[in-house]
Amino acid sequence: MEQNEKIGAYSIGINLLLVGIKGLFFHLSGSVALIADAIHAMTDVIVSVTVFAGIKISKRKSKNFPNRLYKVENFVSLLSSVFIFFAGYEIVCSVIYKPQTLKIEYLPYAIS
Repeated sequence: MEQNEKIGAYSIGINLLLVGIKGLFFHLSGSVALIADAIHAMTDVIVSVTVFAGIKISKRKSKNFPNRLYKVENFVSLLSSVFIFFAGYEIVCSVIYKPQTLKIEYLPYAIS
C-alpha cells in the first residue's frame, strides 16, 4: 500500500470509531446535536471509502487510457460533495420534521 492509500485506510478507521462513540453518546443523552454529528461522521466514512476507491481505480491502466484513469478522481470529488449535501439535508429534515419533542435525558453525556 502506498502512503495515500494508508492515509485513506486510517481515515476510514478513525471515522468509524468516531461514529461509534458519537452514536453511543447520542443513545445515552438523546441529544440532537450528537446524532447530527454522528451523521456527519458517517458521511465522512462514506466519503473516505469513496476517495479510497477512487485512488485505487485511478491507478489502473486501461487499453483506451494507457496513462491511467486519472479522471476518476474528478468523479469521486463530485460524488463526495453529493454525499455531504445529502447528510446536511437529512440533518435538517430530522430537526424540522421530528414529530415528538426532543429532550436531553442525561446532560453530562451530552456535554462531553
